[in-house]
Amino acid sequence: MNAATTLTVELEPERLRRLYEEAERAAIPPSDVLKLALDEWLARRARFSDAMQHSLDKNDEVLRRLA
Repeated sequence: MNAATTLTVELEPERLRRLYEEAERAAIPPSDVLKLALDEWLARRARFSDAMQHSLDKNDEVLRRLA
């Protein structure tokens, strides 16, 4: 997907209020706050996946050595 797509998200009033507060504090549009949050979440998931794979690889190595 190279083209931008519009996504509609339902937010409870409290979440919407907090979103607008954070956007105002950062002096950026609310949509950019959401994009940044998504980018951070995706990066965190990728780091976790990498760490988990590294751990599994190390466990395999230890088990091979013990066999």
